Amino acid sequence: MNRASLGLIYFTFCALSRFACAQDSLGGSPDAGAGASNVSFGSASTPYGSPQYGEGALPPSQVPPTNEGPVIAPQGVVLPAGYGFVPQTFIPGEGRFAQPPYRVTFSLSQGYDDNVYTAPDTQRLPFPGARMTTLPKVGSWETYGNMGVQIRLASPRSVFSLDANLGGTYYWRRSTENFDFNDSVTLYYAHQFSPRLQVDAEAVFVIAPQEDFSNFNAPNGGGGSSGEYFIGTSKFDLTYQWTPRFQTVSSYVFNTLVYTNSAFSSGNYYQNILGNQFRFNLNPRLVAVAEYRFASTETDFSSSSSVSNFLLGGFDYSFNRRLSATVRAGAELRDYQMGNFQDAPFVETTLQYVYGHNSTIVWDNRYGFEPAGLAQTRQTSYRTSLAINQVVTARIVANLGFNYDHFDTDNIANNINVDTEDDFNVSVGATYTLNKNFSLNAAYTFTDVVSSLAFTSYTRNRIFFGATYTF
Repeated sequence: MNRASLGLIYFTFCALSRFACAQDSLGGSPDAGAGASNVSFGSASTPYGSPQYGEGALPPSQVPPTNEGPVIAPQGVVLPAGYGFVPQTFIPGEGRFAQPPYRVTFSLSQGYDDNVYTAPDTQRLPFPGARMTTLPKVGSWETYGNMGVQIRLASPRSVFSLDANLGGTYYWRRSTENFDFNDSVTLYYAHQFSPRLQVDAEAVFVIAPQEDFSNFNAPNGGGGSSGEYFIGTSKFDLTYQWTPRFQTVSSYVFNTLVYTNSAFSSGNYYQNILGNQFRFNLNPRLVAVAEYRFASTETDFSSSSSVSNFLLGGFDYSFNRRLSATVRAGAELRDYQMGNFQDAPFVETTLQYVYGHNSTIVWDNRYGFEPAGLAQTRQTSYRTSLAINQVVTARIVANLGFNYDHFDTDNIANNINVDTEDDFNVSVGATYTLNKNFSLNAAYTFTDVVSSLAFTSYTRNRIFFGATYTF
C-alpha cells in the first residue's frame, strides 16, 4: 500500500469523524423503524453481481456502547466483522425485520452493454500493429430477469435472514452463449444460548459470469471474459463473554472460487481459515483486539498451495451513535508447498457512518496476499470499496459505489513481476417506490481495467432500467 493510499485513508477517516461529530451534536438519532430502506454495501443497486454484504442491517454505531460488552446488544444482535464481512447489528422489529417475514419479488430490466466480451481497447495494444487475439469489442442490448425470496425471522434470542435469487441475462447480440445465469444466496443467523454465549453464521454463495468489484473475495477483472464462476464465502463464530470487559470470538471461515471453464482452472482455490479474537473493553467506546488466524489454501496447481499464519492487532471504536470504525493490522507469514516462504503486511479496515434519515456511508479496505489466478505465482492486492446509500425522500433512494483494486502478481520462485493490474469501477443507481408492491429502478456502471498483460485491459459501460414487483 503506497503513501498516497495511506494518505487517502487517513484524510477521509478524519473528515468523516469531524462531520459525524457535528451531525451528532444537532440531536436526534438514526431511525431504523418500519419503512427504512435496505443498506447496500459496495455498489449501486444493479441486477449484476452478487448481493452486497450487510444489506438491510444496522451499523453497530447505532447501538449505544457499554462497558459490559454484551454478546447480544440491548437493541439487537451483533455479528462480528472480519474475513470480508462488515460488522452488523440486527434489531427485531426494525430495519429488514420490520418487513413481512416472507416476501417474493419479480424483477425485469432492459439494458445495454457496450463490451459484452470484455474485449481489449484497440488503443491499448502492446505495440503498434499488434494483432487482436480475442473477440472484438461488441455492444448488445440485454434483458435481465430475476425471482427473489426473502425470509426474515426474529425472536428475543435469535435472528435469521435469507435472500435467495434466481436470475439470468439474455444478450440480444452475442455470438457465444446468449444467456448467463446470475444466482445467489445470502444468509445470516445468530442465536444467544445465554447472556454470555452466542453463535452466528454468515454466508454468501454466488454463480456469476461477470466481475464483481464490490466483493473482496471475487476474482480481479483482468481478462474479464473468463466465463462463469462459483464463489462462496462462509463464516461461523462462537462468541463468549468471560468477564464484563473480556470477550473471545472463535471463527471458522471457508472461501472458494471455481471456474466452470477448465481453461481457467489455475484460478480455482479452496481456503479454510481458523481464527481467534481476544477482545478487551478499554472504555465504553473502545475495544482493543488481538487476533490470530491460520489459513490453508489449496489450488488446482500444488505449487501455488500454501499455509499462512496471521498475527493481527487492532480496535473497534464507536465515535458516537452515527460513526464507527474497525481496524485490523499485522502480518501474514505464508509457506508455499513448493518450499518458498513469503511474508507481507495485512490490513483490514471498515468505516461506517449513518447520517440524515437512514442514509449511510460504508468504506472498506483490505491489503495483503490473495490466491493468484496463475500457476506458481503469488498475488498481493489492495482493495477499497466506498458505498453511499442516500434516502432522498420517502419514495426515492439513490446509491453511489466506487471500487478500486490494485494487484501485483509475482513468480514465487524468483520474485519477478508477472502482471500489475488496476481496476476501477463506478456505479450509480436509484429506486423509486410507487407503492408497497411496485418500484422502478435504474443504474449505470463504468469499469476500467488496466493491466500490464497484453490484451487484458478494457473499458465497459452498462446501463439499465427496470421494475420490481413484491408480494
